[in-house]
Amino acid sequence: MKRMAQPELSPISELAFTRYEQRLRVEEDLSAVTIRNYLSDLRQFAAWCETSWQQGREDTSSFTPEAVTTPTLIEYRTYLQQVLQLKPISVNRSLVSLKRYFA
Repeated sequence: MKRMAQPELSPISELAFTRYEQRLRVEEDLSAVTIRNYLSDLRQFAAWCETSWQQGREDTSSFTPEAVTTPTLIEYRTYLQQVLQLKPISVNRSLVSLKRYFA
């Protein structure tokens, strides 16, 4: 199973995503490919969060960094491994991208 190309996000999530994209492009010395990968991984995670949270797992339905907990990240890793059956290198890349975002 593959991840969706460009999942849609709620307006609140889109705002957080846009702010992060601007910071990466302006403040960081990163290649265009690295920026694209970070943004893709974050968008996939945010869309997964919103879908999961709408199913009643969290108090909010829009992705915000403050709403993400360690169990959420663990559940996402499990989703990448077991549902999407991504290779370990792909799972690790996603987790590194998220680690950078939350730092």
